[in-house]
Amino acid sequence: MAIKYSIYQNPPRPDGQEPARHVQVKNLTPADNYAVAKRMTKLNKLYSEGTNIGALVMLREALEELVAEGCSIQLDGIGTFTPKVSADIEMRNDRRGKFRLHTRNMQVSGIDFQPSEKLLRGINCKVKFEWVAGVRTTAVSDEELRDFLDRHFAEHDTLTRADIVEGLGISKDRARTYLNKLVAAGTLLREGVRATTCYRLVNQ
Repeated sequence: MAIKYSIYQNPPRPDGQEPARHVQVKNLTPADNYAVAKRMTKLNKLYSEGTNIGALVMLREALEELVAEGCSIQLDGIGTFTPKVSADIEMRNDRRGKFRLHTRNMQVSGIDFQPSEKLLRGINCKVKFEWVAGVRTTAVSDEELRDFLDRHFAEHDTLTRADIVEGLGISKDRARTYLNKLVAAGTLLREGVRATTCYRLVNQ
């Protein structure tokens, strides 16, 4: 298994500078208590999966109590858990007629987790990365589309939707839209149906 990622680009900047690019994880898979307990048992067979699940439940209960007491919990080698608090804040008169801030509906709205350097080092020693094609967020210009067609048909006789999805990094729906426009404009000729559909350059 590996972390699959793609690269996406921000929309064009008004100042003409190169837009920022980002790495995006594409295969986040949830792992529940049972998956964690099974992995713990694999790492140390002295403890059964049931024992490890019980340990996770007790860990959760201990976190609940400590956070409720206002603790920022630091687990050596794992990281720090810090509570975030939210409330409805309003101004109103107190008993002496002075305006003061009052809160309602106080609650812990979340917990920030800051991983330890040891945890990050351990992850990076084991992790593998696998690139997958991403879906771009910017529109394809007419010049970019024409350039892609010129490069593609210089080496191939036909074009498929999968080719344009991979070549331009766009979604299947957007690729279908571009292909329909190119057919309507007389640039491409559609051949075949459904899974066998392909396109030929008209002026070829």
